[in-house]
Amino acid sequence: MTVDPDHLAGPEPAHAPMVIPTHSPEETQAAGAVLATCLRPGDMISLAGDLGAGKTCLVQGIAQGLGIDEPLTSPSFVLRKDYTGTSATGEPIHLAHIDIYRLDTLHDLDVLGLDDTPDAITIIEWGDAASPALPEDRLDIRIDVPLSGEGDDTQRTITLVPQGPHWPDRINHDWMT
Repeated sequence: MTVDPDHLAGPEPAHAPMVIPTHSPEETQAAGAVLATCLRPGDMISLAGDLGAGKTCLVQGIAQGLGIDEPLTSPSFVLRKDYTGTSATGEPIHLAHIDIYRLDTLHDLDVLGLDDTPDAITIIEWGDAASPALPEDRLDIRIDVPLSGEGDDTQRTITLVPQGPHWPDRINHDWMT
């Protein structure tokens, strides 16, 4: 995807980030399952991190937390996969899992139907590349892997950065403990 580098930095986060260390893929999935408890229809999450950082692993945990029973795999080659789970109240809950790694321009986002499912929770892998085109009210998540020699290859640092007015109250509680 071609993006103007000046747009990648974006504005300074309006709210303090929350940092979650994990030490295995299972812990990364568990963090996603806990995160799912604060998600609502219409939410958007932008995921960032290097190849193999654990973006899809985190989304698998979110899907489990949303009661989605079918296996969740990366949508890298199909760009978008849709899933339906069951909320805690027994209502259907929809998840749109999008991967924009292979898109050439921000204009290509139109084909993904971001506005087609306003009742879905939308998660966009590589969302940092599309930041200028995403809604202001979203949760940005970055997953980092330790530098070579600074930890084992299963450690991750997950940083949640709320954007817009609705996220801080939902994630700045001790829900991760």
